[in-house]
Amino acid sequence: MSYVGVLFGFLGMAGLAITPVDALSAPVVLISVDGLRPDAISRADAHGLRVPNLRRFLSEGAYAEGVIGVYPTSTVPSHATIVTGVDPAVHGIIDNTVFDPIHPGSEGYIWGRDIKAQTLWQAATVAGLKTASVHWPTTVDALGITYNIPQYAGAHAITHSDQRLMEAISRPDGYLSSLEEKVGPFVDHDYHEWDRVGERFAEQILRDQRPAFMTVHFVELDDVQHRVGVFRPEGAPVLESIDALIGQLMRTAFDVDPSTVIVVVSDHGFTDIHTEVNLVKVFADAGLIRLSAPDGTGKRHVIDWQVGVQAGETSALYLKNPQDQVVRNRVRAILAANAKVRGGPHS
Repeated sequence: MSYVGVLFGFLGMAGLAITPVDALSAPVVLISVDGLRPDAISRADAHGLRVPNLRRFLSEGAYAEGVIGVYPTSTVPSHATIVTGVDPAVHGIIDNTVFDPIHPGSEGYIWGRDIKAQTLWQAATVAGLKTASVHWPTTVDALGITYNIPQYAGAHAITHSDQRLMEAISRPDGYLSSLEEKVGPFVDHDYHEWDRVGERFAEQILRDQRPAFMTVHFVELDDVQHRVGVFRPEGAPVLESIDALIGQLMRTAFDVDPSTVIVVVSDHGFTDIHTEVNLVKVFADAGLIRLSAPDGTGKRHVIDWQVGVQAGETSALYLKNPQDQVVRNRVRAILAANAKVRGGPHS
């Protein structure tokens, strides 16, 4: 009989275990809903959310009201932890993009082989199992994924060139094109379409390849919550739509193998904020970052730095010369002063 599995079960796991092939009986489909809070499911009625498929985990499976997240609790580091079981300090993925202090906002994307720890895909491959992944972060050129349609920021298949790039980075060679012959073009004009396209292709991979371990990533909820906040009217139809996609994916997985275990996780939750601090300006005012004169749009750009800022949901600071204790002490003093002025460390 089918088994729904575990909700929010993997982010806090301590490590990997490789089980002999003859001891394995059930394939696993690991689904990430980016930005999903546990109480969106456990208290769905209170939030007016209709999510019947995700609520099945409360009655038919096992679930947690939350997990201890890693730091930084951002999409890419968290997803790397989900598939390795170790902290960012160990697997090496410490932000969503590669640090570039001179060209912020255009940093390089992190690829699969940047992960320094063994992944679940690799562990499964060592055990002789077939694996698959659709839209999971840090999967471009990742090791251990037999059938891979990776997530690659900035390369959504909108134009013909984007389409060719996705075909080039998917594995095995030519596989994406062969899937398109069955389920239509791999085109994702926005996050809304991205999830629907990804689910269709994930279903087809399940039917055709029957992987023992598969990862799938849904992203639209994260996008809308970044824009409007938590439990806003705009977010409800998005989560309900993702719930329907998960239901369809579950039905296909159980049709292929009734013993399939479904695991749903999230990389992070959300909370509303009231204040943002522009640390680049703070350090520029202190003389630790040198900015250009305003360009034609009025923007100024970093042209030299003693402390670099990689900003996102959280900010990481980099010292150009980590051995410079004078700069290190100045940075600490500036952060402490701003925390006091702006209402505490959580501003």
